[in-house]
Amino acid sequence: MARHVRSALPLALALAATSAFVGCKRSDPAPAPAPEAPPTPAAAAPGVDACATPGSVEDSVSAAFFPKSVPGACLEPKGDTRTYGEQAKSTLEELCTTAFDGECEVYRGFGVKRVVGVRYAEGGGKQGTVEVYVNRFATKAGALGMFTKRVVGESDPADPQAPKSFGAGERSALGTGRGYVWSGEYLVELTYTNDDGSLTQDAFKASADALIAPIGKAIGAALPADTSAVPSLAALPVGSQIAGGVAFYPSDGFGIPHLGPVALGFYRDGETRFRIFAIARGDANEAKADMRLFKTRPKAKPESALGEEAVSVDLDGGAEKGGTAFVIARVGNTVLGVGTEPFAAAQSADEGARKARLKAIAAVLAPAK
Repeated sequence: MARHVRSALPLALALAATSAFVGCKRSDPAPAPAPEAPPTPAAAAPGVDACATPGSVEDSVSAAFFPKSVPGACLEPKGDTRTYGEQAKSTLEELCTTAFDGECEVYRGFGVKRVVGVRYAEGGGKQGTVEVYVNRFATKAGALGMFTKRVVGESDPADPQAPKSFGAGERSALGTGRGYVWSGEYLVELTYTNDDGSLTQDAFKASADALIAPIGKAIGAALPADTSAVPSLAALPVGSQIAGGVAFYPSDGFGIPHLGPVALGFYRDGETRFRIFAIARGDANEAKADMRLFKTRPKAKPESALGEEAVSVDLDGGAEKGGTAFVIARVGNTVLGVGTEPFAAAQSADEGARKARLKAIAAVLAPAK
């Protein structure tokens, strides 16, 4: 695949941005870098204002999602609109061999149905560009799952360098040179590059933030509205949750076949770190089936006086092996678990404390039995 030649500093910054978006332990493959587009027209020459003649989106299905311009940037003049999947110029198979080189099956696993790629150019004679992909998934849960894979992945959301929300869509995240927006069935991915080799790291980040945030907000606001709740996500407690600290698995959570959908939250109470997960099912029988999957895990231990049924179980080897030790209970059609935090030294390692937290959370759900 042909690629544009970048200076050493932007390349290093792009690699650093990629590493900032890996996240929490799970069984599926570690997140790959955001997709790189096929060659498109180069950015305007230094000193030439690309936004003197903004481009347009040649796709009737999605054109309304993309603002022609935002402060500081515009659709790239004579830019190429790339579409894949349903009602598109190219198939998802072609997506696998071009834009999503090497990671197409990850997107397919979350149910991607259509992808649109465009590029924005920085105005004022500057050399920055923002590559934008709008991905539509079969379900809202699938789009959320791919969003949290990108944003949390294998990393600690409490890290000071972790991406932060920038107020777009239902959830958003902004790191160095990269941004993500989730809204309904859509995931928007934005990647900033710049051919100006004189930029410092701070200047690169400032330029990226100044373009990614307004483009992401505008696209997020233009996407079809979807106010429906994702039940497992809605069942997670909000208090003490770390900002941006949610991972979501539409199915097979914790690497357990047929388990899910699982919303996993990351929490902090003073110096104590812990995790809470929630599985909200359509009825109690489905929740009971999930509990059976936990009860048959190695070394699972039945617990009493917690919800309607409860069990203690180690996942990913348990706390002693860098995994999580959970106490899990079912209340009606909801399964809840409180566990240790492998990322933190001051984790909630005391099983009695975990049971107390779980009991308090379960009590809130008790009227819904």
